[in-house]
Amino acid sequence: MNLEGAVRDDSLASGEGVYSHPSLLAGLSGAVTAMFLANNHLGDSLEAARQTFDRLQDAGLPYFGAGRDDQEAHAACLQRDEDVDYCLLGFGWRVIGARSREASGVAVAEMNWQRIERAFCQTRARYPSAKIVVNLHWNYELELYPQPAHRELAHALVGMGAAAVIGHHPHMVGGYELVDGKPIVYSLGNWWFPQGVYDNGKVRFPESSYLQLAFELKNDGRHLAHWYQYDPGTQRISHTRSELAGASADLSARSPFNGLSHREYSQWFRENRLKRKWLPVFSSYKSPRTERLLEGYVWLRHQGLMALQWSWLRRVRGL
Repeated sequence: MNLEGAVRDDSLASGEGVYSHPSLLAGLSGAVTAMFLANNHLGDSLEAARQTFDRLQDAGLPYFGAGRDDQEAHAACLQRDEDVDYCLLGFGWRVIGARSREASGVAVAEMNWQRIERAFCQTRARYPSAKIVVNLHWNYELELYPQPAHRELAHALVGMGAAAVIGHHPHMVGGYELVDGKPIVYSLGNWWFPQGVYDNGKVRFPESSYLQLAFELKNDGRHLAHWYQYDPGTQRISHTRSELAGASADLSARSPFNGLSHREYSQWFRENRLKRKWLPVFSSYKSPRTERLLEGYVWLRHQGLMALQWSWLRRVRGL
């Protein structure tokens, strides 16, 4: 499960940032086996993030993708299901703010090929018989299709031996591919992200974010898609149906790029992507220098938008 943001009590809470109350952990204990933390909101409060590691440990909830130092952030989380060992690895995309602050005691496993490859190989050496599942917090918000670089990376991970690649962050269910018999799910959706609560009530999502996906990885390859619906009025999520992932019309409709080569998909994505307002396309994970340049541009764009918003607020409030 992706735990978006830190767990923080009222003494640390404010109207800004994304966070969860400690009472959430009691509800998750026994229902969730591990927490994925490599996301863009973990560092909204560094003090709360540091406390989150302790709170999860005290609640008996293993976590991965972040930790007190770099070694802990990149360590695999070992889980057993039906006598099969799974190793969970997790990484977050710097471009959207999933950045490590190890000097402050909040390390995040950043999503670049060198870090991923090193952690993957170390995990394979330590747990040679385990199936490795890689979780990635990536892409832009409300983008239906994966960045070409991210799709290329997911395919490369399967080539290395990943049993599955699972995506998070876009706030809507993404596409699905089987590559060499291994599933890639580009986004599980928004899940329980309460509307009108965070950032002084301003954080809300469109209806396209109400559908959620729980993906069940099956040892026989008959993977299941469990569908849930979010109700913003009651802040509840309800199960609607379950089906074979390979036979899901919903997943198929979100995956019109299935079977395209990397070159074909790169062109297809430029013609069909949803997010176009001065946001760059990330073409290949094999070009880290280009990614850093584009990351800097995205950061400057964000700062500019924030400055414009603040200027507007200042005018409205007569400051």
